[in-house]
Amino acid sequence: MRSLTEVREELADLLRAINGLRAYAYNPDAGALHFPAIVVMDATPEYNRTFGAGLTTVRFRLALSVGGQVSRSTQEKLDAYLANSGDQSIRQALEDAGDYETFDDLSVEGVVVVGFEDVAEMGFYGAVLTVRLDITTEQP
Repeated sequence: MRSLTEVREELADLLRAINGLRAYAYNPDAGALHFPAIVVMDATPEYNRTFGAGLTTVRFRLALSVGGQVSRSTQEKLDAYLANSGDQSIRQALEDAGDYETFDDLSVEGVVVVGFEDVAEMGFYGAVLTVRLDITTEQP
């Protein structure tokens, strides 16, 4: 199996294909995060998913922030990133990327919008997406 570091980097690279979205494989240092941005967060591997231990499933959470005051403009940005398809669609950029290098399959499983009551007072607005990756492991 490829390292989680390599998988994380590939996810960030796929997200960088979305024009104007800054993608980070790790949470950047204070002051280095510029919006709109998405950060590949924690990984949760599930080992030995098949007989013979030939498949590992890894879930990553992606933290998306469109920044700024919650307004029509920021809501429209968020809507475009969360759309099922389109130039700004995170789902489309990840699932329709073609051949992956460090994993075999990817699906965007869900989204939780981080709204007004959570962080909007601080000027952040966005969502947390969960993606599932299937990685075939080599057998001895």
